[in-house]
Amino acid sequence: MKRSTSRLLCTAACAFAGVVGGLAAATARAAVLETEPFNYPSNLGASLNGLNGGTGWASAWTNADGNVTVGPANSSLGYPANVPLAPSGGRVAVTAATALSSATRTLGTTMNLGTSGQTWYSSALFNPSATAGESAVVNFIDASGNIRWTYGTDNAGHFTVSVNPVGQQAATTATLTAGTTYLLVSRIRTNTGPGGNDEVFLKVFAPGDVVAEPATDAGWDLTANGNSGVTLNTLRLDFVNAAGQTNQFDEFRVGTTFVDVTGVPEPAGLSLLTLPALALLRRRRR
Repeated sequence: MKRSTSRLLCTAACAFAGVVGGLAAATARAAVLETEPFNYPSNLGASLNGLNGGTGWASAWTNADGNVTVGPANSSLGYPANVPLAPSGGRVAVTAATALSSATRTLGTTMNLGTSGQTWYSSALFNPSATAGESAVVNFIDASGNIRWTYGTDNAGHFTVSVNPVGQQAATTATLTAGTTYLLVSRIRTNTGPGGNDEVFLKVFAPGDVVAEPATDAGWDLTANGNSGVTLNTLRLDFVNAAGQTNQFDEFRVGTTFVDVTGVPEPAGLSLLTLPALALLRRRRR
């Protein structure tokens, strides 16, 4: 009897160790690559040009026209309630009427779309003040300046995501609500789509939504596919603004997992930890 119990304990312990080891390996692969909370209290109302906050970047911001500006107050947009990340600093607040204002920054970690089976995530908070005449778009571009992965809001008041070629784009049919802060999470996965294409996904979380990674590809709100095989090395923020509006953007993140960019862990991964323990308890009760 003692020998049998010992075997059970060993089996459960080994299984538990295997699960923990697998999760540890997965965690080791996860990485937050770049963050930008726009924490510039000495530059309120000023251009992003030359500012160098956040983490993981290879350069400061470039905005030669001076029209992508830090908000007038050092306060952040807010995450949905179940997101454990704490917003900090200020936000981008574009107020000038402009057909296109852009700010660029070099990524500290490049993304090679020519390597199959790679996955990256990005998230940001968007707060548009009107459903028409303004847009805010995150663009990941290559060394030649070609746009390869984008997500954000368009000037028709829809959420959008696209992949190279840029024509491979998807947009929501429902319009966003002006003055509302949305958390957008986008994912790109290389060479897993039709014909070996890259795939991009977008999930929109409104205030009050429970933030969680979709269990399947079909659970994302938007998806598009295309291919290029280039290496992404630069972020460019593009804003279109009509007169009298304030287009706001905040808490930008890039990582290799959903938890990197939202702080929300995978329920499935956590539940795996309990399986060996539950199995052991059931056997001992018998």
